Order: sequence, then structure tokens, then C-alpha cells
Amino acid sequence: MDRAQLIIMVCGAILIIFGLGLIAVQMWVQVTTPEMEFRPRGIGLETMGTKASVNTTYVGLIIVVVGAFLEIVGYLASKPWKSSSGKDS
Repeated sequence: MDRAQLIIMVCGAILIIFGLGLIAVQMWVQVTTPEMEFRPRGIGLETMGTKASVNTTYVGLIIVVVGAFLEIVGYLASKPWKSSSGKDS
């Protein structure tokens, strides 16, 4: 595993843990203060004609998704399916 891949995967793991922590804190606040109203916040993204939007009450969920994406990128960049001996079948 390359140093850059290790950094990407560690950052992804940190974001996942941080996002789960934010979700837990927000759930605790919602349970302890039921008079507060939490409205979903929308996030929109448009890239090369493709539109995507996310509406969620939990802000930490977006951070968890970004962390999971970094984990996937780090895993795929390490090419675990490639032979370590360098020989092609």
C-alpha cells in the first residue's frame, strides 16, 4: 500500500467516525429537546448536465458518505486483485 493510499483511507475512516459521532449527538439533541423542529437541509450538485440532490436531517450522514467514498477510492487504488509477483495470467 502506498503512502498516499494510506492517507486517503485513514482520512476516510476519520470522516466516518466523525460523521457517526455527529449523527449520535444530533439524535441525542432531538430526543432530549422535542420542542425543537429539525428541517431537512437540501444540497444540490450539478456536473456536466447530471443533477443530484440530497435532503437529510442528519448532517453527519453526508460526512459518512464522503468518508465511505474515500475508503472505496483508497481500496480500489491499491489494486488488491492484481498479483503481487507482477506476472499476468
